[in-house]
Amino acid sequence: MKLILFGATGMVGAGALREALADPAVNEVLAISRRACGVRHQKLRELLLPDLFDPTAAGEDIGGWDACIWGAGVSAVGLDEATYAKVTEELTLLWARALLASNPHLSFCYCSAVGTDRSAMWARVRRRVEQAIEGYAFPARRMRAPRLYPAGTRHQEQGEALSSVHRDGKAGIRVTGAAAAFDGDDLREAGPGDVAGG
Repeated sequence: MKLILFGATGMVGAGALREALADPAVNEVLAISRRACGVRHQKLRELLLPDLFDPTAAGEDIGGWDACIWGAGVSAVGLDEATYAKVTEELTLLWARALLASNPHLSFCYCSAVGTDRSAMWARVRRRVEQAIEGYAFPARRMRAPRLYPAGTRHQEQGEALSSVHRDGKAGIRVTGAAAAFDGDDLREAGPGDVAGG
């Protein structure tokens, strides 16, 4: 499987990167970011773009991929809704559309957050992203909050990293490995209005 990863320089994306590189079913990882993630691996290729709001700068590098994990994001602390939405909503959806246009069979995993049904500003923005992705024609999609636990806690073994994703025939992507990060349930084919996970 060929995997695109956003957010490899952050906590969520770094966990996903570590798992993807360790997974024998993942042949290649393209990490798209503004800065280098600091990891060297034979399966990893980085595409550094100074302006992530210009997916056309990626050119043909974003074609021919099987899945994408969107682990990029910023904290909402100290930000107003417009500023937070610029990165969390506008950037995510811009790339989701660009990736889908270049890869009609791409499976898309948006690492959201627990509590998007709440009324807080960050929850409203993330809920809008989830709803928009739900309407896109990805053959398989997943919106899930990763569960990451600090080293040394009793929960670390269950959820220290995001799990890797696999092509699973018609089912799209299936989460394996440290599956506690996504509750371990399979991603099914997405039908109209259907979001696997939640």
